[in-house]
Amino acid sequence: MTYLELAQMTAQQTGTIEGTLPSTVLGQTRRLKLIVDYVREAYNDIQNAHRAWRWLQSLFYFDTVASTNSYAYSALTDELTALPVDRFAAWGFKNDGSDRSVSGYPFAEGVAGEGPLMWMDWPRFSETQLRGTQTPGRPRWFTVAPNEKLIVSPTPDGIYRIRGPYRKSAQSLAEDDDVPEMPADFHTIIKDAALCYVEAHDEGPRIPVYRLRMLPNWSMLESSQLPRTTWGAPLA
Repeated sequence: MTYLELAQMTAQQTGTIEGTLPSTVLGQTRRLKLIVDYVREAYNDIQNAHRAWRWLQSLFYFDTVASTNSYAYSALTDELTALPVDRFAAWGFKNDGSDRSVSGYPFAEGVAGEGPLMWMDWPRFSETQLRGTQTPGRPRWFTVAPNEKLIVSPTPDGIYRIRGPYRKSAQSLAEDDDVPEMPADFHTIIKDAALCYVEAHDEGPRIPVYRLRMLPNWSMLESSQLPRTTWGAPLA
């Protein structure tokens, strides 16, 4: 469903709007503006309810530059869309040394030479990889600096393609034909949440975000779009 369709459905189900309104989400005033704003806000709250929603996870890649070891998210390309990353929330790998999801290979060699990069925490990285004379070469370690830039070591001696996961920031609905990225089967949850916000506006104080979990189909959305619980190896 589009942003406009969600706003129209919400407006109709409030019981206070007659006809198929709004005709657009743009430039509305009074009651229709309130409904349009609450649809957008409801979707933002749903996206921010969990950091691990599947539809907000993606993959990045970037090509290193010789003698440059530090890279901001503005250098990334989304591997799934082949477009520059414009909604970056966080790096998607674990920072405990157990993750092998960041990899790299010499660009000229191609994926046949791809292998994992090893995580090193920032204090150790800065002490061992950023002091003294370092010999350029193929990147084998990586970390995230306090400024959130990804840093590799050794400093590249040429072009290497680095790949890994990242989490997108929340999608903000703005135009009539904007379609929420969350699975279409669950789009009506946005309407249900917006209706709760409208009702709270009309009748009393704003409902807390945790009440989202009481919406119809919320548990099915979590089951579909959150990582499955796994058990570790026995302790003994």
